[in-house]
Amino acid sequence: GGASELWTTSFTDDWEGWQLVEIPFADFVYRADYQPVGGIDQILGLNEMWGYAFTMPPGAPGSFALDAVELYGKADPALTASVVTNAAVHPVKNGGSADITLSVATTGSVPTEEPITVTYATKGGTAVAGKDYTPVTGSHTFPAGTASGATHKVTVRTAKASKPSEARTIPLELTVTGAKAPAEHPQVVIDAHGLPYQNAKLPV
Repeated sequence: GGASELWTTSFTDDWEGWQLVEIPFADFVYRADYQPVGGIDQILGLNEMWGYAFTMPPGAPGSFALDAVELYGKADPALTASVVTNAAVHPVKNGGSADITLSVATTGSVPTEEPITVTYATKGGTAVAGKDYTPVTGSHTFPAGTASGATHKVTVRTAKASKPSEARTIPLELTVTGAKAPAEHPQVVIDAHGLPYQNAKLPV
């Protein structure tokens, strides 16, 4: 209640007389130029609507008749649920561990309708697997009926290094099935340590 967002699509009127126009959910895109104040999750999970606008293209005189606008069918479950992380960047001290929390979010905070599987693996970055950190791979499935907000924790452990080093990154690559994936992969950043500029006792 009290939350709304705008989605848009278009079609070309190149026929004569009456025509049935069917527009699937997948054709709608999140409107980027304007959004009302409200709870915005950028997920098209319609099961009802309370308003719409029909915009004719400019500079094209003519007329257009509308009859019986109808919402029907069911949105793809992958469009009504998403997987989010607690942060995009997880800084840790040399030798520390980072906990990355994977959460399920659904439109209207309803339980998930289908299973959601998240496969994860540490991959890429400037840190060296097996030397700077312990590689992590695995997957977790949130079963159908999981409450919105349910979480799963992935821990990335770094190795204690005795030599000075600049900051190093450890991306956690996520592959999501049955839901919308995060906009960006989370990453762990091992803080720079042992460098001269970090020692306040040294002269400039």
